Amino acid sequence: MAEELLLRSGQTEARISSFGAELTGLCHRDHGDLLWRGDARWWDRSSPILFPVVGRSANDRIRVGETSYPMPLHGFAHSMEFEVVEREADRCLLRLADSPATHLHYPFAFVLDIAYGLAEEILTVVATVRNPGGAILPASFGFHPGFRWPLPSSPAKHGHRLVFDADERLEIFRARNGLILPESSVLDVRGGVLALSEQLFDQGAMVLRSLDSRRVRFEAPGAPLAIEIGFRNLPFLGVWMKPGADFLCIEPWAGHADPQGFDGDIFARPGIVPIAPGDTIAFAMDIALRG
Repeated sequence: MAEELLLRSGQTEARISSFGAELTGLCHRDHGDLLWRGDARWWDRSSPILFPVVGRSANDRIRVGETSYPMPLHGFAHSMEFEVVEREADRCLLRLADSPATHLHYPFAFVLDIAYGLAEEILTVVATVRNPGGAILPASFGFHPGFRWPLPSSPAKHGHRLVFDADERLEIFRARNGLILPESSVLDVRGGVLALSEQLFDQGAMVLRSLDSRRVRFEAPGAPLAIEIGFRNLPFLGVWMKPGADFLCIEPWAGHADPQGFDGDIFARPGIVPIAPGDTIAFAMDIALRG
């Protein structure tokens, strides 16, 4: 049975489930819960962990050499029980290692550690992937937090925006049936400000590549609180919501869905990181609540 871990620091608390090592709540004493709590009508998760792939695999399978394996959307880590390795009042560490159950989808040895730390109004999440095997480990990783939109104390979605920490000429890719289309569009973001509207998502998620920014702020004029998301070693950003729903996902990724027509093996998949035997790689995200 899944355990809920509660972290507290200052005016902020975070809730993490051992099932999927998923962040399920991020609450500020004065502003309430900032995280989408999940609703089966729209999207029943809050902040799943994406591993060992991000997005959909072509035909919902990966190929390793001449053998193919079924691969769920965004991998399998989000739907597996993690071991609680450490827990303190303001931090915890959860672990998933390869097993016969993971080998059905992914025939590699791995150890995935997800470390959460809460310091006042900043939640830091560090994912470390270790290769304990004797062969190269191909892996992608992504975070998928969904935040309340409108922000607490904001009367409506109108006026919300994303503010990047650099001027951006955004190259936006879309997907059809979960697979990335070859064509893209370009949007110049003056002053790093992207005005948000539901119409931006009529064609589904936006996949942003070639970003200069490593930090983005979700805010609204007059709102007493903004959410700032920083990311390290995660070169892609997904931005997604379902028109009509009250959430916005801001998703730092290393990797993304297969392109339409992709038929390569997993090592050729876009965004795959090859991890040598005995090596580790870390991906980090911080969520800062800014008053």
